[in-house]
Formats: sequence, structure tokens, C-alpha cells
Amino acid sequence: MSITAPQMQKLQRLGFVTFLEENHDHYKAKFVLAHTYVAALVAPSGQHVGREDLFAPLFPGIELDDTLDVFCGKTGATAQYWKKWFTYLVIEAMWEELENEHETAG
Repeated sequence: MSITAPQMQKLQRLGFVTFLEENHDHYKAKFVLAHTYVAALVAPSGQHVGREDLFAPLFPGIELDDTLDVFCGKTGATAQYWKKWFTYLVIEAMWEELENEHETAG
């Protein structure tokens, strides 16, 4: 699942996009860990890791993240779907970085 336009608008309005930018390294580390884990599991099959493959291993790390908990408390975004949407936001943002890094290295 990717983020829909209405979901992105809501994430932007509550400051989740800015929050991700301000905490970029923190969430990039979680993304890289999840990607490395999935890539190791998928490699023997010869298949490539896709964005959807990353949600399951990444979500628990984001769901239990104290930094995000504090932010959600301050903004009133306490419903569970906010953390799911934020996980997809992290995947989308970091995936683009990963692709750019591969293009630059390749």
C-alpha cells in the first residue's frame, strides 16, 4: 500500500512530513535495518525487495518508537492509523533516497 493523496495531505497538515525531515537519520536507520533484513531473506529466491516487503518488519520499530510517541501526543494524532501512515511515509521517502543512491553509485 502506498500513501494516497488525502492521507499525504493529512500527514502534511499535522506536521508528520516535517517531523520526518527533522528526524531523518533516526528513521533512515530503521528503514535500512528493515531493508537489509528483508534483502537477506529474499536474496536466495533471486527476487528483488519491493516497498510492500518492508512494512511488516519496519512497522513494529516505528509503532514502539518513543520519538514518534511524543510527537503524536503533542499533535493529538493518537489513533493507530497515524503510525501506519507514517510507516508508509518513511518507506516512500527512504525508498526514493535508496533509488537515488543506487543511480549515483551505478
